[in-house]
Amino acid sequence: MADFEIPENPEYMETVRKLEEEDPAHADLFNQVTQALLNNDAFLKNLAEQHIGDKGNPHDTKASDIGAVSTAELNSAIGTKVDKASGKGLSTNDELVKLFCNTYKEKF
Repeated sequence: MADFEIPENPEYMETVRKLEEEDPAHADLFNQVTQALLNNDAFLKNLAEQHIGDKGNPHDTKASDIGAVSTAELNSAIGTKVDKASGKGLSTNDELVKLFCNTYKEKF
């Protein structure tokens, strides 16, 4: 039994012949369709491997494009953080926490 040969630089085919009920069930017909699909797979595999191998920034993506904050925004947020008060645990307003917790419990 022979294997399909996949070219080193396959071309992508936009269309692949659709088999019809009236088509003769001959190996040449099935092989033609199968070869086209294999070539498309090989083409896409080569394209993906080239893209993966490009360690630069091929899409010119910036941190802000994916939702990352800028250094200025990060420094601003760090500057407004609340420090832990001695003897207070993580809260600096125990009464507000109790009020919230009690209100929350009453609702549910």
